[in-house]
Amino acid sequence: AAAIMSSPQDETENSASSHNERDEGRRTSRRGSDFFRRMRNSFYRSNGQSFEGQAKVFRGDDSGDLYAIICCCVPCKRSKEEYKYILIKGTSCFVFSNENASSPKYAIPLERLHTERIKGSCDDGKRQTSSSTIVKLMKSLGDVEYEFEFKTSDAASIFCRAVSKEAKVAADESAKKSLGHVMDKAGRTKSFVYASKIAEAKKKDQPDRPISGTDVCDAYVTMAAPGGIGAL
Repeated sequence: AAAIMSSPQDETENSASSHNERDEGRRTSRRGSDFFRRMRNSFYRSNGQSFEGQAKVFRGDDSGDLYAIICCCVPCKRSKEEYKYILIKGTSCFVFSNENASSPKYAIPLERLHTERIKGSCDDGKRQTSSSTIVKLMKSLGDVEYEFEFKTSDAASIFCRAVSKEAKVAADESAKKSLGHVMDKAGRTKSFVYASKIAEAKKKDQPDRPISGTDVCDAYVTMAAPGGIGAL
């Protein structure tokens, strides 16, 4: 079979075509990166946030974590935990791996939640009077949903005020919805609407609440009570 020879002109055209395709691919990738960067900046760099800062985040009441208590590793667990980037926007608290993360790990709806502050850190196993402050995010009946450890008391104070403000907004909106009122979207920024959509998608990604010593005691009391499982 006769070999098909390509002319220098064909090779030049093929090379130019390949080069153009690579350039177009770079431009497309750059446009995509710019889009996500703008959306990210719109999400937590606009003026709509009530709080942004760093904190260590623990699910549930860390001091009551049954596994940590049994293993005597509450101090160790706290010292090894890395700081997360926290953002409160709209009626949710978003937890990012770090400040440069493109999307939050999960979102915490703030409706029916309030805060309680505890001075000091547990890093060395003691509630010492240091600059760090622990904030418990709790339900109305006292169940601890999360613990946040902040580097400074000022950051903790701003966080608590933000939670109080947005929890009230969430409660008001929930009450209006239950009464069949149409939500007034006037004055809401695109960033706020975007944050609400992200919160709805990310709230299901929250970590599971650990079993606490209180949970075990409650279960034991239930089983031991007359008519309980233990009576069968």
